[in-house]
Amino acid sequence: MGLHAIHPMKKGQKHRYAYSLDNHGDGVWWNALVKIDMEKDDSESIQWYVEDHYPSEVSFIPRPGATEEDDGVIVSTVLGNDGEKKTSYLLVLDARDMSVIATVDAPVHLPFPSHGHTCAPIDMGNGELERSCFWA
Repeated sequence: MGLHAIHPMKKGQKHRYAYSLDNHGDGVWWNALVKIDMEKDDSESIQWYVEDHYPSEVSFIPRPGATEEDDGVIVSTVLGNDGEKKTSYLLVLDARDMSVIATVDAPVHLPFPSHGHTCAPIDMGNGELERSCFWA
């Protein structure tokens, strides 16, 4: 596993969930995304995987007004290889169960980034939203 992300308000604090790139199979480049529950056994982690699709570093974006640590979305750009059709797309997953919320095709192949940068309004818990930018 590598290039982890957590809820931005949990950085430097105890947290329950982490999201990461993962390998589905031996001897392959990162080709899966995984949600890790720090309070459970690794074998209970949830994974997103599509054969011959290679996600980039994951970002966690909390839902405005969220009260749970995993209430938000996971965002990653993905290089897809579907035989003759080579694609790049934005993948949006529900952070709670890693189910696909949306995919958006890119008009061209996107370069594979090793680090992402995210800016999002973060609920500071007092009813105010603060724009927060952070490295994923």
